[in-house]
Formats: sequence, structure tokens, C-alpha cells
Amino acid sequence: MRYEIEIVEMPVQHAAVVTNEAVGAPQMAQFLGGAFGEVMQLIESQTDVDIAGAPFARYTVQDTGLFAVEAGFPVTGNIEHVGRVTMIELPGGPAAQTLHKGDYDAVADAYQAIERWKREYGYVAADLPWESYLDAAEVTQPRTVVCAPIRRAE
Repeated sequence: MRYEIEIVEMPVQHAAVVTNEAVGAPQMAQFLGGAFGEVMQLIESQTDVDIAGAPFARYTVQDTGLFAVEAGFPVTGNIEHVGRVTMIELPGGPAAQTLHKGDYDAVADAYQAIERWKREYGYVAADLPWESYLDAAEVTQPRTVVCAPIRRAE
């Protein structure tokens, strides 16, 4: 797939997430589904909080080969911490962004396209990237937006 990379100015976004420090690739879909459900349930139970965007996940590969994952929703307002749901902040500022259409197993190609683009145009990572899911998992060609905060290389 050919990826078109654009620079966007991201606002700082408050988000309600579930974090797990040790998720294997085979368990990822199950973890994400459970995390999104848990966050949604908590948001619906609180009166001063609304969903402010698509569900997302942010990953870090651990030395063990497992992933540390934050998964949830951007929100307006602040949640009362219940269970595993906590608040984080997705960074604002310039970001390289692209749209992946198709199987979630191939989303890594979008990250690789952004990495190549950053090297070519003189950018480096300013923070961890994340991916937002625009469609339900049952959609034949789901759309996933990959957003990578950037800054000029020194």
C-alpha cells in the first residue's frame, strides 16, 4: 500500500485508558477489545465526561518482546479513576500522520512509511506514536490513522 504522509498540528488531548505492560501480539485484539469496553463503560457512568474522538492505542515494545499498551478514548472532562482506567495526555504539536486501509496485521507498514518519511525530510520522534481506529474490527477494510509526533532533527 502507498502511504501519503502529511504534517498535522495536533491539539493536546486528554484520554481515558487501560494500560498493560505485557501484552503479546496474539493477545492484542482481546486486550484492546476489553480495554475499549472497560473505558466506555466508565465514561458512560460519569456525567461530566464525553468521548472526544476515535478509540486509539499506543504501543512500546519491551525487551521481552511483549508490548506495553495504553488503549482507550480521547475524552472531555476528567474521569474518576475506577479499576484499571486512568487518565493520560496525548501530546499536542506537529505530527506526521497517515491513513492505513486494511488488515490490522499490516498497520506496521504505516509506521515504517512514517519512519522513512521522517528520515527523508529531516524529522525525528518527539513522543510515542499512536494509532486511532476509525472503523469497527468487522469492517472488511478498516481504516487506521497512525499519528507520530515529530520535531526537526538537530
